[in-house]
Amino acid sequence: MGKNNTELLALAKKHLGQGGSIFRKYCGMSSGAWCCAFVTYMFHEGDDSPLFYGGKKVVYCPTAINWCKANLAQIPIYLALPMDIIFFDWNSNNVPDHIGFVRERKSDQDVYTLEGNTSGGIVAEKTRPNKYVLGCFRAAFR
Repeated sequence: MGKNNTELLALAKKHLGQGGSIFRKYCGMSSGAWCCAFVTYMFHEGDDSPLFYGGKKVVYCPTAINWCKANLAQIPIYLALPMDIIFFDWNSNNVPDHIGFVRERKSDQDVYTLEGNTSGGIVAEKTRPNKYVLGCFRAAFR
């Protein structure tokens, strides 16, 4: 059986500062944005693969959000919990540009996250304005 959300968060934090090679390799990518590969990998590493994208590998945020909308509970950002899957839309065009995990809610305006493929090209903890959140989804952890 897989990890619960807090156990998976602790496991994900062990990757802070890492670049994308391990996540790209796991998903069969030679290059490109790897934020979605990070999310896929973390569910695999936590023995929770079936909870995200049916256990298959996904590397494209629009594909991932469509699966989440069809298979997971969509959560209002003010109810977000650690390891909820969060999508961002930087361009305000209703197409996800980035994916990560919620670490915790910060305030009515911001959320603390854990993401791969950040501006530094690493796994990092970030504070993101809620205005960029396109969707937040909860996997059925044990």
